[in-house]
Amino acid sequence: MSIKKVFLSDVHMSTWIHKNQSNSHDYRWLSDIDAGEFSKCLNYLCGKDEYNEIVLLGDMFDNWVCPINEMPPSMNDIFEDPCNSAVIASLQGIAKKTTYFTGNHDMQVTKKDITTLFPGMKWGVSVYYDNRLVAEHGHGHAMFNKQDYEDDHVESLPLGYFISRVMATKAAKTGSDSISYIKHVNEIFKFLVDKSKIPIGVFDAVVEEAQLKPEDEIFMRDRSSIKVGEVREKYDSLYNNWLIKTSPHETLLSIIAETTLFGGLGASADYISKKDGMQIVIFGHSHIPELSRINYNKSVYANTGTWCKKTFQEDYYISKPYNLVITEEFDDKYIVKLCCWESDKTDPIFVEYVESIDK
Repeated sequence: MSIKKVFLSDVHMSTWIHKNQSNSHDYRWLSDIDAGEFSKCLNYLCGKDEYNEIVLLGDMFDNWVCPINEMPPSMNDIFEDPCNSAVIASLQGIAKKTTYFTGNHDMQVTKKDITTLFPGMKWGVSVYYDNRLVAEHGHGHAMFNKQDYEDDHVESLPLGYFISRVMATKAAKTGSDSISYIKHVNEIFKFLVDKSKIPIGVFDAVVEEAQLKPEDEIFMRDRSSIKVGEVREKYDSLYNNWLIKTSPHETLLSIIAETTLFGGLGASADYISKKDGMQIVIFGHSHIPELSRINYNKSVYANTGTWCKKTFQEDYYISKPYNLVITEEFDDKYIVKLCCWESDKTDPIFVEYVESIDK
């Protein structure tokens, strides 16, 4: 008899506060269609007794993606938005066999929020361990998104929070949050000379893309505000802080984790596998579904992708979103499956790739 577990992440339920204003595009990542498909998937899983546990690996909710001139929604605002009601109901339906872990975009979700809204759902603390399987959202290995209570000077929020706010501002104005990297080629070459400038260089690039000025104010949840230029100053030493607190190798990995270069988050998965002896490492965060061998082919890395078509990053593994990872544990081995949800199929969980690994 085997034990089956399902890993899901990066749904990004939010709320569009000013949806009735003609001058504001919908900046949310999760569309109503995406939400409907995720709800269908949860309902399907609820009706299947073969799945022993469902693990939500973070960024289920999102109060980061919000223009700087708006006060970000509270978690209650998101919970109570009618657009999210179907997904909330579906999550309530599977709560008793589900464990919730936070990511970066939902790091302000509390245990009380989850256990109150979803009776019976378990609250996970940071990282999911099961023998030699480890799963987490993954943002803790990424320089811009790891929460640092000591050096994140604005409400203990990482730099990635402000990058998200700025890019949501551009999306609300123009309908797109994409970046033209060609315009920033000179800054990119500067990074090769001085890597400590990478975090602020990226922030400067997104600020320029959104056509913001240093004196523009970013409204915070507690009704305070901070200027764009002040954010730049407060996070100027981010790279050097990582060097002090970790190592040059881990600092480099934290930059790679923010990109699609050199394996992206997979490089951190490989490091964890070698350091901690893990056979299976599962992340979300990157929005790139993946299943690959790491640690000299002795271990497996899986990424749960995303349910947001708008932010899905096509890779050679899978060319479409609505992704999930399924693990099946036997006495002598693990089976890891990278899957896509296709609601129009007779068997809607379509297996794209499979890896088997002996215990």
